[in-house]
Amino acid sequence: MSRIRGFDLFACEVQFHPSCCTKYLQMPTKWRSKDQERVEEQASLSEAHRLAFSKVCQNIKKDSKTFFKYARSKTRVKSTIGPLIDDNDKLICDDQEMGQMLNAFFASVYTTECVDKLPDCKNIFHGNDQNKLSNYHISSGMVKAKLLKLKMNKAPGADLVGTNMLVELAELADEISDTVADLFNKSLISGEVHPDWKLANVSPIFKKGKKSSVSNYRPVSLTVNLCKVFESILRDKMTEQLQKHSLIKSSQHGS
Repeated sequence: MSRIRGFDLFACEVQFHPSCCTKYLQMPTKWRSKDQERVEEQASLSEAHRLAFSKVCQNIKKDSKTFFKYARSKTRVKSTIGPLIDDNDKLICDDQEMGQMLNAFFASVYTTECVDKLPDCKNIFHGNDQNKLSNYHISSGMVKAKLLKLKMNKAPGADLVGTNMLVELAELADEISDTVADLFNKSLISGEVHPDWKLANVSPIFKKGKKSSVSNYRPVSLTVNLCKVFESILRDKMTEQLQKHSLIKSSQHGS
């Protein structure tokens, strides 16, 4: 078989004589071919990509959002909203009109409970006035502990304040925890919640079926993250109070 400078002319792949490989490895790096450098670069990128994907998979329980973000980036078909069909069988493609249709549908399926005829509740609390949960003070330590436990990259609410910024501020300085604790305590004393904390960005999420039908979408409310922290602190205290005085019966279910 004929060979010229280490290459097999009759083979499909390029083959090197051992002598040529030795001379090639002894060459300085700057004399290596661009093809070899490209191969090494691609191998390095592949290894880095493999390690990054492995890390994402290992942290799927702690940071599932990153995993699904990566999975969505690899899908060829992107999830979109609409176009929708209205009651007159007209195809709606305008974003504002589709938003109004979805808003009307979500409002129509919202259930308003009647509070005029509530059943009489039996008093099962047998503690004194000191044991009642009438006054509660939220400390800056409670706020900081909750802020540091927030999941990163959570979508912001109407105030556009994401969890990344809240966690970083809580790590760098205690002033943010003091200020937020003051806001929470003022809300408890006054019995009022700031109007902005009652707002939410509602995003339609496609379930299944035809994308042209508004009934195949469900709403997801993105509320203010600070309000979520406030609710979490109050929930912990109320749960502690209920369990301490045995106010939750074994027959009660749900959350």
